[in-house]
Parts: sequence; C-alpha cells; structure tokens
Amino acid sequence: MLASERFFCGWAMLVAFAAAACAGRSAKLPSEGPEATASAGTGGAGGTGGGSGGQTGGSAGRFGAGSGGGGGATSGGTGGAVSGSGGSGAATSGGTGGEAGRGLEICGTGQAASATARHALVVAVDRSAVMAESWADTSRVLSDLFADPAMDYYSVALRLFPDPRPVAGCDVESCSVDACATPLVPAAELSDLPAPEDAQEQALIDALMTTMPSMDVAPLGAAVEGAHLEAERLWSMDYRVSVVLVTAEIGNACERDLGALVEYAYVEFGTTTFVLRPASSEALPELDELAARGGSELSAPIGPGGYESDELVDVLVPIVSSALSCEFGFPDVSPGEVPVFDATTLTVTVDGATFVAERVQNARACGEKLAWYFDRVEMPTRLLMCPSLCFEVTSGSSAIVEISAWCD
Repeated sequence: MLASERFFCGWAMLVAFAAAACAGRSAKLPSEGPEATASAGTGGAGGTGGGSGGQTGGSAGRFGAGSGGGGGATSGGTGGAVSGSGGSGAATSGGTGGEAGRGLEICGTGQAASATARHALVVAVDRSAVMAESWADTSRVLSDLFADPAMDYYSVALRLFPDPRPVAGCDVESCSVDACATPLVPAAELSDLPAPEDAQEQALIDALMTTMPSMDVAPLGAAVEGAHLEAERLWSMDYRVSVVLVTAEIGNACERDLGALVEYAYVEFGTTTFVLRPASSEALPELDELAARGGSELSAPIGPGGYESDELVDVLVPIVSSALSCEFGFPDVSPGEVPVFDATTLTVTVDGATFVAERVQNARACGEKLAWYFDRVEMPTRLLMCPSLCFEVTSGSSAIVEISAWCD
C-alpha cells in the first residue's frame, strides 16, 4: 500500500536549519501587509459551526481512471485567525479562517530534522523499429549519462520495450503493465566508482550496449504505466522518483490516456516525467504535450544535434534535485487524537521575517506561490514545499519551519 493506514494525532514540528546562500531569483516574502503573521496580537472572531454531509466517490483505476459517484458535501463555518498583527487577523493556510473558531486546537508538539531524500530514476527506453536508426547514439548518450559523476548516489531502474526480458508480455500483443513494470535492471544506487567497480553502472551499460532494436511496435501505453507503477513502488519506500521516457513517437497507447496518466502521477506523487527523443527524429507536439503534462515542459532531443550526456545532466539533475528538496514527513505519534488535515499550518521564518505559507492543492497549483502541498489527498504522509518557497527557505542565511496540526 502506498498510503499509510495510520491516523496521525496532534503534533507540531519545528525544523531549524542554516542554508548556504545561492544565486538566482528571489520571490518576495509576504512579511508586510494584511497577510503577515506576528507572534502576538488578537485573533479574529470565532466562526460558526459547520454542517454535516458526505461525499461518495466511485471506484478508480490504478491511475485514477473511473467515474466518481454523487454525494453531498458541506463545509464548516468560517472564523477569525488565530494570530494577528496590531489586532488584524491573519489567515492561516489551513482553511478559511482561524482554527480556534472551528473548535480545533493544537494537539501536540515535537521536533524533527528534515531528512535527506533519496533520489531515483525509472528509465523506460523504446527499442522498437522507430528507434532503429538512432539506437547506437541513444544507447551511447544514456550510457554516458549513467557514468556521469553527477549521477552518483542516484538509484536507477531500466526497462526496455518491447522486450520479453525479464518478463514476457511487454509488447503490443499483451500490453501487460505488470510485465512492463518489471525492470530489466532493477533499481539500485550508482556509486562514486566507475564501471565495472560500480556493478549497477555496468549492468545499465551492458543492458543498453548489448541490445539491438526490435522491428516490433512499441507498447507505449503499457510501458509508461509500467514505469510509473515501478516509480510508485519506489515512492512508497520514501524515494523521490522521476520517470525518464525515451522514444521517437507516441506509438501504440494500449488504449490508455498517456497524458492523463503522467499528469496524475505528477499531481498525486510529484513524479516528473521527462521525455527524451533522438535529435534525428521529428519534434512531435504529442511528445511535448506528454512532457508538459508530466511536469517537464518539453521533450528534449538527445544525440548528435541535441543534448549529449554532460548537457543532459545539466537539464535533468537540477530539476530532479529541486523536486526532491524541502519536504517533511509526519512523525509517528501516540493514538487518541485525529488531526484535521486541511487545518494544518506551516509557518516559516526566513532571516527574521515570519509568515504563514499558503497551502495549495498539488504541485501543479504552485506557480510562483510561497506555498506547500500534501503528497496525497487522502491520508497524507508528507508535506512538500513549492519551488518558490523552497528557494526562499534554502537561500536564506537562517530559516525556521514550524508545522502545526490541529485536532477536534
């Protein structure tokens, strides 16, 4: 199961850390004006009670396909903010008003250090007939990528398609997602040693350089869903995962909506899908759209006339690394209280300026906002900062992040 089955009771997490200053743009901190938060002041008035109601959802497929059922939904009343500045209430990120006005209270405190995320890539490489002319260059660029020192300590899994190894069925006849989800080279960490001392690097290179292209059609739909299924497995092991799809065309979608699939993975799990294509192939709008919906903007050409391995590292690694930073896990707590997740607040102090960060629905809603989001809608297990907030926190000389949960 990807989602934790545990309920988390009241907690407050305080993370203090010093971060080295780095170059780049800086979003404006909302340290002034009516949205600012102070440590003292009079909160707004309490809100009215909420109504009762429910919402019933229909069944969903592995990647969110399916229809939702009907049902009524009601929300609680609004209330004033918990803290204010000069008597002016400040809205929290947890809802439409103060949590005290909703009859909630902070139900625990605790301290935790921000854990360093483990990085993983699931690489799915098309070896169908459309890749025949560019196979040698594609294999060389990917092999050089795996050997690049910038990839040290990344875990990498590799699946070729169509290919009966290691499990038959990753082809257009079967369109087996389970077969396509089984890596030819299982995920393992690249070390700082060169191949053959680094056994994982050698296995990845051997898999590419000893394989010839097939004359079959690519089962792209099953391959993409299979790659994301493997990414989901790694995600459940606390890896932060990206999928790298290498292909020259959309091919056989195996009756799947590829755009919806990669968008769901990006929104729900923060899994970015990179799309790489041979530079010798035509730039297809369909591949650019797939990349965009997967969170990586455009497909990238590789090989002669496109990105070589050193340039590809410059494209992949910063984006992957930024997606893996500034996240916080929920600590285990004693039973007895049930948190109201949508009331969670995240307060940030950067170089002495304090504000309550906005909560947004998911990664796609971040934009330039100094905001954060849960890793999943139901029973979240992690809080992730949006890129702009992450940049502010990590580029300041000092920062404090306080996460508070509220309980009934």
